[in-house]
Amino acid sequence: MNINKKIIIGLFVLTSLIQFAAPISMIWEKEKITQKGTEFKFKTRPIDPYDPFRGKYIILYFENTNVTVSNIHEWKNIKEGYFMIEKDSEGFAKVVSAHIEKPKVGNYIKMQCYHYYGSDNTINFRYPFERFYMNENEALNAEKAYRLSNRDRNKENAYAIVKVLKGETVLEDVIIGGKSAKDLM
Repeated sequence: MNINKKIIIGLFVLTSLIQFAAPISMIWEKEKITQKGTEFKFKTRPIDPYDPFRGKYIILYFENTNVTVSNIHEWKNIKEGYFMIEKDSEGFAKVVSAHIEKPKVGNYIKMQCYHYYGSDNTINFRYPFERFYMNENEALNAEKAYRLSNRDRNKENAYAIVKVLKGETVLEDVIIGGKSAKDLM
């Protein structure tokens, strides 16, 4: 009877450790990206003024959501790809190429991708950081500022600050009219 009790207690302790290890590992990975990742600014584009906010986050819409590839037929059944990014002359991130295989060097983001048939050699992609979570009680000011900032198509007033490391990303902040969304609360 004592052996069974020890086994049960041992299994309980092991299960508890595994349950704690999973979220700690996830937090550790995101923290590593934050500490060692390369910072990029992604321009957002004007949004529909009626529904930019759902729940406790701002939905971000980005300007650059497609890239030209040399052979579209290779991408026929591909659902995820690796997209190389660089900084443009203004310091904003832009996707410069797409790869099916994971690149060995450079800054890249692993993203969902798709192809609209009829569009020549263009791969569309979806950024993995389209939501900026905030405290819902204090987010109304950020929502209004983001909406107003993105209405003016001639200004580049809103952008996301994202850290990138080995294909993974962390959305650190959204800058609206030169101010952090966190400060607008």
